[in-house]
Amino acid sequence: SMRASTLSVSRTFRTNRMKPLRAALAPIIALSLTLPGCATHEPGTHAADDAPAFDLSKCQGFRNFDLAEIRERMSEEDWQKASDRVTNILADQHVPEVAKDAETLILAYQASYPTVRTTIWYSAERQEWRGYRTSSGTAYGPVPPPPPPPPPPEDPDQLAKYEAARAKEQARKEAAERAEEELRREGYLYTAASTAIIEAWMNDPCFAAEPDFIRTPLTLKLGDRAGEGWYCPPDGNFWVGEIRKRGETVRQMSVPCISKTATHGFLAWATSY
Repeated sequence: SMRASTLSVSRTFRTNRMKPLRAALAPIIALSLTLPGCATHEPGTHAADDAPAFDLSKCQGFRNFDLAEIRERMSEEDWQKASDRVTNILADQHVPEVAKDAETLILAYQASYPTVRTTIWYSAERQEWRGYRTSSGTAYGPVPPPPPPPPPPEDPDQLAKYEAARAKEQARKEAAERAEEELRREGYLYTAASTAIIEAWMNDPCFAAEPDFIRTPLTLKLGDRAGEGWYCPPDGNFWVGEIRKRGETVRQMSVPCISKTATHGFLAWATSY
């Protein structure tokens, strides 16, 4: 029973900002450190520095779905497969050199049309959030090939104008390539509004409390279909991500489709334009 109690504590969300509750929980946390198997998080959870009580009914995801059930039915083998999948998907993510030792590094991936990859990092030296985003494919199918070049004009002046226009376009492309290369090195600076959104997500107890890997069917908790399983629509969208904070356990996550969960909300925002 004591081990069950400590495991329930380890399943709560991670935060460093709810200090008033530390004193009350310190004896429980200290006791958990004396028991075997409590040093690392269990499959389907992420590590917690503190374990304050929090009313999960305030969270939209927990109000709509029985998210705790995901942890209960997810075996260690299932958890490892989900983790390996996230690792493989994010293996090709571009991380600028300046971001590799960042205090916080976030990788987000959206599988859709277009496919989007976003790298977000916090520079403690500059005290700013920066990011780099790439996308491939379009929502409307492949881009058609360019039209054939126009026939040579009869007027020599028109030919000169045509060559000048081509040279101008080439210069524009080269300037765009240089700007893109600088973005790959330095990233773009997030605005104050976007910075506030990122920091709000990083300190959101609902987001922190959700299972790492959200899987369907999700058991509904509200309405006429309460107790029934909810499945993703067949649209092919899914999101995966990873949050690396210096000195903390890496948190991986995935969500199979659009859903009223904080995990989807965060990853969808991170990969949006």
